[in-house]
Amino acid sequence: MRQTIDLLDLMAARPIMHPSRITSFELIGDVVTLSLEGAAWWREDRPESEGEIRFRFHGVACGSIDLTELVDPEWDEALDVFHIERTSNLPWVQPSTVSIFCNGAIPMPLAVYTRVQNYLLDVSALRSPSDFLNGGDRLSWFLEIARSPVHQLATAPPAIADLIINELNDQGVPHSVTFPRGGAVPALLIRIGDHGFFCTQATAEFDLD
Repeated sequence: MRQTIDLLDLMAARPIMHPSRITSFELIGDVVTLSLEGAAWWREDRPESEGEIRFRFHGVACGSIDLTELVDPEWDEALDVFHIERTSNLPWVQPSTVSIFCNGAIPMPLAVYTRVQNYLLDVSALRSPSDFLNGGDRLSWFLEIARSPVHQLATAPPAIADLIINELNDQGVPHSVTFPRGGAVPALLIRIGDHGFFCTQATAEFDLD
């Protein structure tokens, strides 16, 4: 008999055991399926037995995966680097509902860029300054924009906007903010090592016997 269960609920209820090996990765449309084998930690009665399980992720959005690392046959602790969490708990994932406009050139624009970059690194965000700072995908563009007398500096979630505004206040840069409507964000973040992706739903499928 085959059972399908919410992956978050399963991982909260059952401690992971090893070995755990990822045997295949499949992407069809916006659905990713990871097939795993090893210790059947998902079974209440026989967790030390061998078994197979599939993780299925629906509504997959942006992200990246290192496929070479995933299918390494010698890697038998794959779930040590697997993590799933709700995006509602992650400030950097929230909708970009704050736009910041500067009414003067920024004396030290690199300080703004660095403050955003350091925050994203500290929280291991799957984002870069270019996702929030105007012209941030190329540093020379960002510096040119930031040094102009009137410009839109950033559109960001409140947590990141607060960092930027604090830096502008420290530098004495006059600025204003508007509050555009932010788009919806996927419900879940899936991390595998240093990589990851977003999805709307995650389930686990396995045989009961």
